[in-house]
This record gives sequence, structure tokens and C-alpha cells, in this order.
Amino acid sequence: MIAVRRRTGGGPVLVFDAHMDTVFQPGLQINATIHDGKVYAPGVGDDTRNVAALLATIRALDEAKIRTKGDLVFVFTVEEETTFKGVNNFVKENKSKIDQYIALDGGYEGFTYAGIGINWYRHHFIGPGGHTRSRTPPFSASLPLARAIDRIYQIESTH
Repeated sequence: MIAVRRRTGGGPVLVFDAHMDTVFQPGLQINATIHDGKVYAPGVGDDTRNVAALLATIRALDEAKIRTKGDLVFVFTVEEETTFKGVNNFVKENKSKIDQYIALDGGYEGFTYAGIGINWYRHHFIGPGGHTRSRTPPFSASLPLARAIDRIYQIESTH
């Protein structure tokens, strides 16, 4: 979903992005509760609060009749946790029109300025066997895969 507040002229195009990852099956009743001024519900933290913040920003700008020199583009993307399909498609189609891009994510305990990196790796495990639960050779690749995952989780983080 994309919303554009048109500029008066002469300013940069700013894109504000919040992702919509939480997807529920049709008809599911979601109940939110409020305790001590905080809303609790599935999907609220990642990234519902920033979707709401951008929608509130649009409403506040409109109600205050604030005009900007550059377009303000509000983008609500999907698949942020997996393929970045939403943001990748938007940037691919609009790259030459974007001057600045601000992505809002999380917001639990602080503020991260500038870019952060995520590295995705794909590994293909191949084994001579075919039954994942076999206790005799030839084993499938599921056992070395499980051992590799366990060893990755044993690596101590320096951060």
C-alpha cells in the first residue's frame, strides 16, 4: 500500500516505510488488551506500531494543513522478515524518484540511525540416505543439518 502527499515544489522526495508482516487467517478474531497504557495483541510490536505511527502522521499533517516542498511517500511493505519482496519491488520501480528513504522497524528500546546489515545464507545439505528417521546407514542429510544448526547456536556473540 502506498500513500503520497504531494509537494508544493522544489523539495526532495522522502519515503517512509513500515512493514506489515503479521498475517492472520480470514475471520480470526484478534483481541487487544490495554494495561498501563500499553496495547497488547498479536503483531503489535513488529511492526504494527510503526504502521499506526505513519498513519497518524498522515492524519496529523492533513489536519494541520502542513504542506511540504517535497513529496512525502508512505509505503507499507510486506515480507520484511523473509524476502524483502515489498521494499525491493518498490525501490526497483521508483529508485530514480527517491531522494531519501526512512524505514521504521521495531522501536522497542531505542533508536538505530543509519543502516544495519542482515546477511542471508543458503546452504544445501546432501546425504546418501532418504529416510530422515533412519538409525542405520545410509543416513539422510537431516542429522548433519541438525548438528550444524546446534553448533551455530553454540557460537558466542561478541555484541
